[in-house]
Amino acid sequence: TELMRVIPFENMIYICLNDYYTKGKIMEIDEKYFYRGNNEDISMNYNGEYLRFPIGPAAGPQTQLCQNLLTAYLTGSRFFEVKTVQVVDGKEMMEMIPKPCIDAKNAGFNVEWSTELTVEEAKEEYIKASILLQVFAIELGLSDVKDFVINISVGYDLKGITSKKISDFIDDLKDASNTEIYKECIEVLKKNINKFKKFKLEDIEKITPHITNTVTLSTMHGAKPEEIFDIASHLIVDKKMNTYVKCNPTLLGYDNVRKILDELGYNDVVLKREDFDNDLQFDNAVEIFTKLKKLGKENGLNVGVKLTNTLAVYNAKGYLTGESMYMSGKPLYPIAINVSKTFAEAFDGDINISFSAGIDRNNVISVLKAGIAPVTFSTILLKPRGYINTNGIIDQLINEDIEFGKLNVEAIKELAGYAKTDS
Repeated sequence: TELMRVIPFENMIYICLNDYYTKGKIMEIDEKYFYRGNNEDISMNYNGEYLRFPIGPAAGPQTQLCQNLLTAYLTGSRFFEVKTVQVVDGKEMMEMIPKPCIDAKNAGFNVEWSTELTVEEAKEEYIKASILLQVFAIELGLSDVKDFVINISVGYDLKGITSKKISDFIDDLKDASNTEIYKECIEVLKKNINKFKKFKLEDIEKITPHITNTVTLSTMHGAKPEEIFDIASHLIVDKKMNTYVKCNPTLLGYDNVRKILDELGYNDVVLKREDFDNDLQFDNAVEIFTKLKKLGKENGLNVGVKLTNTLAVYNAKGYLTGESMYMSGKPLYPIAINVSKTFAEAFDGDINISFSAGIDRNNVISVLKAGIAPVTFSTILLKPRGYINTNGIIDQLINEDIEFGKLNVEAIKELAGYAKTDS
């Protein structure tokens, strides 16, 4: 289907409980793939919230609907970057995105934008998901405390992000207690409490209406470099949100990116120099983040950089529609980790970096041990087995003891150099 259809919260409760207690699965994920491990050695305090594992799905196709986030949670994810919202939404956005919009046979390519739900529907899905995860963590014995973080994402210009539509979206996800959907979900739980085996009436009181305190600004799809500071300032000063700015791989420069792709055998990926020339330049990025870090400190909030967005490339394959498409997955990793190196060096390790680009079981430990966290992934979830592929990533972390603090600049430099030749 070309349409996403939201499932009412009461239906969701019924489906999940019925399938689990009659088939031993939820959303077609068999119970044997539920992650029940409890490694506190890789937990972190993320902007004042307890985060059991700093891994999860990136903002994209797997973080739009309530059941997406539950399925990811069951398979081990604890950090959720939900799909970006903007003023253009719903039917208008659907008509702008040609289908099919994703090709993930090898590397990932897409022609997606922001959510095709309305902003109101997206908000409701994220509130429903936060409640659902807290409920099933207890019902399934996965956690007796809230152990996950939801990170919202907004784009792409100052006018849109300061509009009432997006402003209300942010405010209602900071505190959903007065929203109709939050009240409805709580009433549904009370009405159906006898259908649960472990989740009790007193557990409802523990559910928090504070869905998030962190926002990511996406700087794709025509975002103007000269507006980035003003938008982030608005999110920090006016909205009092911990703020990450998601930057593009173009920061590494055309020649550097072209060389990395060619040396790794991705000669068929066609770049356009103008995409690099028209985007934010690295020197400007350093200037912006220097000022934003100061602004964050003045407001008692954390500021960081998210690396990276997908890479704009020429659509030479013809499977997807349009002249341009966006690349993700394995070939994006060496580019993004080298962008991380440039930031780590420029700030002498004193900058928060969250990462998303070709993360899988082969590199997740190295990236986290270098102080880069949280890490998210998307393309690997579009491969066969889908969300279950998270099991392979989290299995790498079971016996690890990782401390999260200042970046390890030397480790990042080593990773960046190795990635350029690592087949």
